[in-house]
Amino acid sequence: MQRDEHFARLPSETQTAVKEHVQELKDYIQLKQESDEAVKLPMHVLRSEKEFEEYEKLAQNFKVPGALADTPLGAYVREAQRQYTRVREEVKAEIDWLHAQEKRAKALYEKGAPLLTSADAKQAEEWIQQYREVRIPRREEGAKLIENKSGVKDITGVTYELLGRFKQVQDARKSWDQERVERLDTMAKLIRAKIPVTD
Repeated sequence: MQRDEHFARLPSETQTAVKEHVQELKDYIQLKQESDEAVKLPMHVLRSEKEFEEYEKLAQNFKVPGALADTPLGAYVREAQRQYTRVREEVKAEIDWLHAQEKRAKALYEKGAPLLTSADAKQAEEWIQQYREVRIPRREEGAKLIENKSGVKDITGVTYELLGRFKQVQDARKSWDQERVERLDTMAKLIRAKIPVTD
């Protein structure tokens, strides 16, 4: 339009408005190209924790100018940033749950030791019931979603299995599994051998 020979005949305000609009479009296209490189949804970068962290930082630091905030690009960037935050929240929830389960297991283990020298069947029954409750290997919502191969709520394409790629989750799960399998299961076997318990 600006190259049209009649463009110069337009009022100066109209020419200015057209030039500003053209510049806005150029800015939008450039920002879109930059965002295509920097802002990816978490589901595309969870191949490793390192890759996730790199793209998380790029997405969280990506700025959309105020004039473009209400565009589809602005909405996409905000959504990606929100999803990275949600992944972190879910990772923390998984770690907190594993630590809490490990703590419960340790307390239950200590509670089981005296049962080996007493022969109190009622206490043994109560201990076994608590053992069953503590021994759950996964958070209830995570277990259901893993079984159904469903994603984590509010995070596109991210499953609870993918959260297991974070080292902190792996370490917490390993520690919980050791406590659960090596100590708590052993105590349960000893109690069942010493005091007949109905399962």
